[in-house]
Amino acid sequence: AAEGVGHVPFFYLREDCRGRGIGGQVLDQAVERIYQEFGPRPIALGCHRDNGDAARFWLRQGFRPTQAMEGDDRYYLREL
Repeated sequence: AAEGVGHVPFFYLREDCRGRGIGGQVLDQAVERIYQEFGPRPIALGCHRDNGDAARFWLRQGFRPTQAMEGDDRYYLREL
């Protein structure tokens, strides 16, 4: 990850746990931990370009797509 940017390297939720608010809660805890350990900063992550369900999740969580790609992953960023 770029200096000054937190990075979520892998985030997966089992299908039977989706749609229940669990993913948002887990993400909030992960972001809080990043802030505690490294200070408040933007958070970046990669999402496979064909994973529409995940892209919608990230949008609901305040992330926005960027132009940056790595392989088949588009990077999303959540600003402070």
